Amino acid sequence: MAPKSRSYQISATPVTVFGHLLFIAVTTLVIVWLLKFREGLAFESANKFKIFNLPPSHLQLHPLLMVIGFILIAGEAIMAYKSTPSRRDIKVQKAVHLTLQTIALGCGIFGIVVIFKFHDETNMPDMVTLHSWLGMIAICLFGLQYLLGFFSYVFPGAESYSRAAYLPWHTFARRKIENDKKIRINLRCFKKELYQT
Repeated sequence: MAPKSRSYQISATPVTVFGHLLFIAVTTLVIVWLLKFREGLAFESANKFKIFNLPPSHLQLHPLLMVIGFILIAGEAIMAYKSTPSRRDIKVQKAVHLTLQTIALGCGIFGIVVIFKFHDETNMPDMVTLHSWLGMIAICLFGLQYLLGFFSYVFPGAESYSRAAYLPWHTFARRKIENDKKIRINLRCFKKELYQT
């Protein structure tokens, strides 16, 4: 029997190249914005605005960690299956995906730590906006997704049928978390506009 033709499939290369270029552009813009226009970055500083700026100014270390780490690197992890040079070796793709997801989760957790640190140092209440609640839910869901994915696909001993059964849910949850990130970004921009008027 002749092999099935795959001529109907299009290459993912243009999309992934565009995604990588967008990653570089957004990263550059965020770093320039924070260093040139927003007093720089710091985790420990006498100037608390370097840790976390109140409206009408923007956050400092928090957007760097969340935009570059939690959003862009997580997006790169999603594209790892299409953009990893060794497309035939699934183990390499999984290793790249897991490494990028680990970095993204670490940046997200550290971004949350920065927020709570700033609130503690300035005696502000925690978790008072919809943005903060949705952000906490997203980081918890991301962590849960990470653990389930790790124990299903990386940890030895998972059965192949359970991996196959979990894959659609893994993909669906990942898309849901990505959409929730977009909603949180819009909420933050809306909150910023409210404080400026």
